Amino acid sequence: MSVSTGQLLTLFLILGAFCTEAIYNEACDAVPNPSRLDCHPEPMATEAECLRRNCCWSLVDRDRTIACYFPADYPTYEVVGGIRKEACGFSVTAKRSAGAYSAVPNPINEVKLSVVYETDTRVRIRITDPNAKRWEPPVELGPPDKVCPEKRNYEVGVDEVKMGFNVSRVKSNGERVVLVDSTGLMANAFVYADQFLQVAFKVRAVHGYGLGEREDTFPMDMHDWKRMSFWSRDDIPRRDANLYGVHNFFLGLSPDGTAFGFFFLNSNAFEVMKQPLPSFAFRTIGGILEFFFFVGPSPNDVVSQYYALIGYPPVPPYWALGYQLSRYGYTGVEDIRATVERNRKANIPQDVQWLDIDYMDRARDWTISQKEEFKGLAEFVDKELREKRGLRIVIIVDPGIAIKSEDKYLPYQTGLEAGVFINDSRTGSPFIGLVWPGETAFPDFTKNATAEWWYQCAKDFLHTLSYDGLWIDMNEPANFYDGSSQGCDRSNRLDYPPYSPQVVGGSLFSRTVCPSALHSNGIPHYNLHNMYALCEAKATRMALQRIFPGKRPFVLTRASFAGSGRYTAHWSGDIRSTWSSMAETIPQMINFNLFGIPMFGADICGFVDEVTEELCVRWSQLGAFYPFSRNHNAIGMRAQDPASWSEPAQEAIAKALEMRYQLLPYMYTLLHRARSHGRLVVKALAFDYPTDLATHHNARQFLLGSCLNVAPVLAEGMDFTPLYLPEGEWVEFSNLKRYISNGKFYPVPAPLDKIPVFYKAGCILPMHPPGALSTNQSRAMGVGVTAVLLNGSACGELVWDDGETEDGGELHVSFSVSQQRLTSTASGVKGARGKFTETVPLAFIRLIGVGRKPSNVSLNGTEVEFEFDVGRQYLSVTKFKSTVDLQRTWQLTWS
Repeated sequence: MSVSTGQLLTLFLILGAFCTEAIYNEACDAVPNPSRLDCHPEPMATEAECLRRNCCWSLVDRDRTIACYFPADYPTYEVVGGIRKEACGFSVTAKRSAGAYSAVPNPINEVKLSVVYETDTRVRIRITDPNAKRWEPPVELGPPDKVCPEKRNYEVGVDEVKMGFNVSRVKSNGERVVLVDSTGLMANAFVYADQFLQVAFKVRAVHGYGLGEREDTFPMDMHDWKRMSFWSRDDIPRRDANLYGVHNFFLGLSPDGTAFGFFFLNSNAFEVMKQPLPSFAFRTIGGILEFFFFVGPSPNDVVSQYYALIGYPPVPPYWALGYQLSRYGYTGVEDIRATVERNRKANIPQDVQWLDIDYMDRARDWTISQKEEFKGLAEFVDKELREKRGLRIVIIVDPGIAIKSEDKYLPYQTGLEAGVFINDSRTGSPFIGLVWPGETAFPDFTKNATAEWWYQCAKDFLHTLSYDGLWIDMNEPANFYDGSSQGCDRSNRLDYPPYSPQVVGGSLFSRTVCPSALHSNGIPHYNLHNMYALCEAKATRMALQRIFPGKRPFVLTRASFAGSGRYTAHWSGDIRSTWSSMAETIPQMINFNLFGIPMFGADICGFVDEVTEELCVRWSQLGAFYPFSRNHNAIGMRAQDPASWSEPAQEAIAKALEMRYQLLPYMYTLLHRARSHGRLVVKALAFDYPTDLATHHNARQFLLGSCLNVAPVLAEGMDFTPLYLPEGEWVEFSNLKRYISNGKFYPVPAPLDKIPVFYKAGCILPMHPPGALSTNQSRAMGVGVTAVLLNGSACGELVWDDGETEDGGELHVSFSVSQQRLTSTASGVKGARGKFTETVPLAFIRLIGVGRKPSNVSLNGTEVEFEFDVGRQYLSVTKFKSTVDLQRTWQLTWS
């Protein structure tokens, strides 16, 4: 039988197609479901489009898996030239393979992976275009070691064929534990195009923390699917939405208690796909791919390593730790006066009064209202709030500067003359949006001229209305237009990029500035949007440093970026007055402490919606333990300051705030240690008890430092709280009841006037006496010592200063108890502005856990009076024959 040439060709094509399909199926089948990496991240994937990309299609469950995914042998970038040794690391170069991902335009044909050994616990990995300079965010970073670290706690490997890397922790016995791995199947998703860059890697973690600002499951479950977008956005906080700030830091926790972390240094819009391998796929639409990895090994180690990179938070002025009142919707001077007076009568402490945009003339920055109701505001602030009440004043300013005015509005006129505004790329003139005062221009805080103009505005306004701190809001930046009144340029690939993360509003210019708008040196807002608030916070802090030389500035921001903690405190924005919103503030507070912003708080009692009395009481109890503690709500809502409620509610709130004011020296010491050592002020239980798996997913409690376990009531109608006490001894703050726990939950009574708080045995806490209604009163009362003994021993410390001088001298006091002896050892630390020499009177000494009543108690060898409670094993000394100065060493003994 003869076969024609045509028949042979047909047979050949059929066999070829069959073999190709067989290879295709094999390459697809080689990818298990958890390892699937998205080949079609855009919405509405179809099988036809997926196959056109030479990817695999298998529709199982759109919500729990990926339908279109990269096959096992997908071509990406091939390493050429081998590994090249660098000064303190190495590099490899890779070229784009034929058939590589082409669904996005302008692929980059050559990339360079550089590894830099920065410290013995931190390594930097950069993937760049070696032939062209690309955008890199100008974030101030802590320097690497001056000498290349020879002994490192990590090892970095690369795939010498296909672009990929891994980072391992090297244990003391030489064992290597892989923490991150982008080789193997992960390498198939590597893409490097002008406006689409993607890398995927496996991670060693069962729970994750960080990657914010978002409301999400806490901690992250590393064994499910979750898509997360990051682009600063003005919106009421809600689940699974990109919110005000962007913090690209992740901390992963393993069952053995070890942890690692990474920081993605990129300021463009990006998204992360979390997958149950567990793994992450990072995709950004600009800049470069750059990561810093921190190898721990403990969770607290990882955080301190991150702080060393992005900067340590400054210590706030002491008054900023006091309780603060605010609202949007004060109707005038009389309303503010009545609020302050009724809270003072109710014995509610207050240190700060805030002013929202109500005080402004037509919502314009750096103006004062001309309404009759606000007549005399400046004198009221000076004479009544500041002089009579001793209050500090913080005022709000928004970045949007009004462009239309019947009078000569100097901030806009001088700003226009100085060229300080972001420009519209279509016109070359200031970009015009819409905010509270109407149409507005937006300052470009990347310019030195803008920082100088901002300073002049703030300095000049101080002559009109005195203030002590600045509140910078609406700085995502928020805009009531989607872009401009004409929208954004449809022909501009920055406004309408080929790929956009799935952000709220569906576009990058939803409720903000067009990404094509231009900052200094022609840098588009596309690159700087996420950093806008960081730049404003820096300019604002610098302005206050010049206005109040030698004093610590206080700035509060809504939006933020990595490194913002160097300049500002943060609050969680316009949250709802609901029980779930209150509960959500605990994960947010923990995460922002990770992000380097320990001065975090939320609007106590919520901002939007009418709050109930019970919720407000419970929220006030929780808020008493926020580092930044402020009651604030929206216009049109009922008053919710403590004195606006019933007498029992007032008493419950006052009781919680009294606890706060007693604990301020301890909290202040924690803030000093955050600045000097990168220690956490607020943290999840898992950070101190990482091997206790029950702590890993606890989102209802938190530790204040390591010595206080706080368990607020977070549900309506509850008169107890299920409190988890890790292994050890714990003593309840309110009644000194001691719990010896092997790690379990306890149903702790919590009537409406109580928030359960527990001391950790073995700690010594510096504390104020009760009864103060301001931080000035607290400081005048002195500092006492509360020692909670564990088997007769305890230790602690106090860091103290004058509470307001920047770079001033400090007093460091170390406390220890052993063998029935409490020793206080003091040392002074000189600052740039001199020493701290003020007398710090010892207010009291309390010892909790003294087994039997002593027959003799002596201070520096001289007998002193004491009180002893047999049932609570409590020894107290409150009367001293002369002032005991904490600046000097002293001892208390008992026998």
